[in-house]
Amino acid sequence: MNSLKLPDVIVIAILLESDIPTLKQARLTCRSFRALIDAYSKSISSSLLTRRYPSEVKEHFTLVDHSMFAVNGLFEIDRRIHLARWMASFALKDLEPGDLAWAEQWTGRDLEDSLVLVTDLLGYVIAGLGAMWHLSELASIMVQKELQLSPRPRPLGLSAVTPRYQYISELERRVLDTQIAYLNTLSDYGKKGLYFALGYCVRVIYRGRSFELDDAGHSALVELPEHYARERWARWLIVREGPDFIATAWLSSAGRQRCTGLLAAQRVSRPQSQLDVESSCAKELYRSLWSSIPAGRMYSDSPPGSPRLIAADADMDTLKEMSIRHAGVETVDNQTSLCLGEPVRIFWPDLLPVLRGENGYVS
Repeated sequence: MNSLKLPDVIVIAILLESDIPTLKQARLTCRSFRALIDAYSKSISSSLLTRRYPSEVKEHFTLVDHSMFAVNGLFEIDRRIHLARWMASFALKDLEPGDLAWAEQWTGRDLEDSLVLVTDLLGYVIAGLGAMWHLSELASIMVQKELQLSPRPRPLGLSAVTPRYQYISELERRVLDTQIAYLNTLSDYGKKGLYFALGYCVRVIYRGRSFELDDAGHSALVELPEHYARERWARWLIVREGPDFIATAWLSSAGRQRCTGLLAAQRVSRPQSQLDVESSCAKELYRSLWSSIPAGRMYSDSPPGSPRLIAADADMDTLKEMSIRHAGVETVDNQTSLCLGEPVRIFWPDLLPVLRGENGYVS
């Protein structure tokens, strides 16, 4: 009896006190009790989330796996929201009033006079991280089903199970279609939030970084086109792994090394054809998001433009306080940073003869 879960104990106690003549009726009664308990747990969980978090946050932190018991799901959602708040404050902690709030790409348009409060940007990034968790969970469930993997617990490093998979192109296309369908259900707030989260929490990890070392232990020398190709693939992996990957990299130096190693190892374990497929899917996912964000006060056009940030000193102080308010965070000692890997060393292909000492030049 001690090994049974509480709902089983309650049901058995009720059955023992009831006049149920057959096992079939007992099974039907158990099913009814479990349905009643599940309904109450869903109602209680929903009420708690509604009272604890604003609607623009709660609606973007939803679970794909509906088989999880509602109360367990409540704890998972609460964990994600708390972690997203810290991640957003950590990602934005070095902002200054007057900075540009463009994150993912520079469109080349003239700047507008539009403004974005730093506190509003914080809310956008938090909601966007919730949407990113949903995208990652959608992909992980589909991959686990395709490869017949155990659905739980979801491991960090799920991207490690698909290198050289024979039907990777078809699988990634199905995942992409499912993710785009989810993007289309997001509100304008959620889409803008995901845009900023991808910029401040994803792009910052790989932008201008190298995940390959030379024989001397320094960043390898990489051609500029190849570097851009690696950046495009890196954003696929980070979005596939989800915010837990980013948090692992930011919470400690050990996590930073683990995530840097995962990025480096998974890139070299894949054939070029698979890298191209995954990079293409990430590009299409981003493009779908950009094209769905409506033009408005914050944006000069779609894709997003470049509004300016404004903030009070108290807002910036709050960000910095939140960024170090987490158990195990080593950022106060500057042992972790937003970026992974080493600063990249790049060169233009036209300079290759010069580096080789050809054409009369000395290398």
